[in-house]
Amino acid sequence: EAKDHGEGGQLVGAALAGASVSATDGNGTAIPVAATTANNGTYTLDLPKNATYPVVLWVRAQDGTQIRTIIGDAPAKAGTSITAHVTPITEAASSTLMDDPDAPPLSQVKGSDFKATGQAIVTGLFGGSINFEAFSEDPTFTPAAEGATAPPSVTDTMLDTVAKAASQSGSGLADFVKTQSAAGAKLLQQPKFQVQLVGELTKKGNPPEALV
Repeated sequence: EAKDHGEGGQLVGAALAGASVSATDGNGTAIPVAATTANNGTYTLDLPKNATYPVVLWVRAQDGTQIRTIIGDAPAKAGTSITAHVTPITEAASSTLMDDPDAPPLSQVKGSDFKATGQAIVTGLFGGSINFEAFSEDPTFTPAAEGATAPPSVTDTMLDTVAKAASQSGSGLADFVKTQSAAGAKLLQQPKFQVQLVGELTKKGNPPEALV
């Protein structure tokens, strides 16, 4: 069995606790597996060996918010663990491939397609120095969670800062990510965003020497 696990949905910098996790296969058929995210947002799903890839993971929060990520390819070896984070960035990439009527059928989407789509979103949103994988599959990604003893990862705080910028603009987070990315905002090059990010990193417990 492939065991797909990662951080539960990341919204406004906080891990989604108590959210339901489900999966559908490359044909859109529900896979009979389910999980609930822990207090720190983590989950584990055991996918059957015969699952048809790509597999879509769906995280649904208690307030009805829904975000997704796509696992494009089956693990090279049965039983291999796959890290799959579900964040506003993976939702933007998933939406591009799943909700656009001009996109190819999901069954034809490969892992490389998902990564390329996600990278284009991240590059437009933040700039060329940031990798999509940092938000989708980095095993060191650490969300802000109640009771955590260490600061969340920088990428988590970047998402938190984006969420606050979206709120200040009066836009929903998903729409903000897409519109800012399409406009080539490159937020990390904007002084206002830089100041907000450093402020969030400091507030979340990062020591000054780590901010360099």
